[in-house]
Amino acid sequence: MAKNKNSLEPAWLSQHRAQAALSMASAPDMPHKYGLSIVVKPATLDAFAHLQKEGSVSLKVDAPPGVSVITALEELPQRSMESFFGAEWSGGEHHKLHYLHWASPQNIVLVSIPKGLECTKPITINASAFAGSTFLTLCILAGPSSKAKILFHKTGGSDAYISEQMRIVVQKHATLEVVGMQNLDPTALHLQERIFRQEEGSSAATVDACFGCHYARYHISGTLEGKDATLKNTILFLAKGKQRFDLSTEATHIAPHTTSNMLTKGVLLDEAKALSRGLIRIEPHAAGSNGYEKQDALLLSRAAEADAIPNLEIHNHDVKCSHGSTIGRLDEAKLFYLMSRGLTRKQAQLNMIRGYFTPVLEQFAPEVKEKIHKELTLSLGGDLC
Repeated sequence: MAKNKNSLEPAWLSQHRAQAALSMASAPDMPHKYGLSIVVKPATLDAFAHLQKEGSVSLKVDAPPGVSVITALEELPQRSMESFFGAEWSGGEHHKLHYLHWASPQNIVLVSIPKGLECTKPITINASAFAGSTFLTLCILAGPSSKAKILFHKTGGSDAYISEQMRIVVQKHATLEVVGMQNLDPTALHLQERIFRQEEGSSAATVDACFGCHYARYHISGTLEGKDATLKNTILFLAKGKQRFDLSTEATHIAPHTTSNMLTKGVLLDEAKALSRGLIRIEPHAAGSNGYEKQDALLLSRAAEADAIPNLEIHNHDVKCSHGSTIGRLDEAKLFYLMSRGLTRKQAQLNMIRGYFTPVLEQFAPEVKEKIHKELTLSLGGDLC
């Protein structure tokens, strides 16, 4: 499916882009430094030089019967799209590159899952990026009491900058699972913002497997607007070479008896660096809510670096809210045992890393677990020793 940027851009989108361009002029630069000593930024100063070059992306969307998928700009329904581009989505990281996304011509996909539909097969989205700058916007609407899973795979991106915005509405008692995997080219830079808005009794789960890119910056957030809504965010990553990952998760509890669970878990090799930032915000009327966040990292090199910045912001005392963080290394005694059973050191390391991710992956369907294991093995390649 070709890119959908064309001369038939609707007026509402042109107006939105013009407003974003004005906001970009006064917006701050994207931050790379946190506190006194944590800095996560691309290794080269000219990493964003290719922002001046227009890129493209090849999109292929496969949806089960009953699910509506619209990619042509002129066919996007104005009322639905204005709800995805309104001021209620103002949360997030509003730096210059955020506004650059909305000010630029975009590839837009609208996926609508109708009321009561239970999808027996996943909705699959495959994106292959090319050199230059690409701006991709995905709008997902899960209707009341619907149930669906989205598998989103990103590849390609040699000398590319890929900016992705995904906005998701999960309506009353709907269930939605979003699984994203990116194994983009090692020269690529990728900024991703994924925002959930959830109504009463809804359930949303997301897992992002981050393997590729030279520099990746993720911001995944959810607003629990209806009572009894639940949100589970998981980021899995493997960083090697001089990769830099800046990963942020956030949950805002507005309604009572809402639940959030956020986990960032990864492995670092060579001179890679990763930062995990988390925030759980409990608003005054969210009594009886429960929030938990955890950040885990496994270091396979003395030159690798992992940092964690957990935050809790609680405005109601009738809640449960906590966080945890661990950073460790592979157990040499366990490696020796596996090698004594006939495995090479590389095979032993790979098995231990797969075991490190297994408790998380066991929560997902077999096809998801198998795909992530495959990407993990391919990404490790010959880097273990």
